Amino acid sequence: MDVEEYVPGEIEVLQDDKELTVKGRVETNLGGNITTRTFHRKFHIPHNTREEDIDSALSKDGILTVYVPKK
Repeated sequence: MDVEEYVPGEIEVLQDDKELTVKGRVETNLGGNITTRTFHRKFHIPHNTREEDIDSALSKDGILTVYVPKK
């Protein structure tokens, strides 16, 4: 997932009962005007995965990768 416009503290990867949620939020202040950008995506976690081993990583060039290993 391309999240180049966000820094690590502005992105959340949450796991809850067969669902993975990725959220991002960034606020910018340009000349007194505050702009907020957000995204919220949900993904179904397949039954044949090791949920306890799900992990995510953010690359230097802004690519978020979520690892969902199979059983």
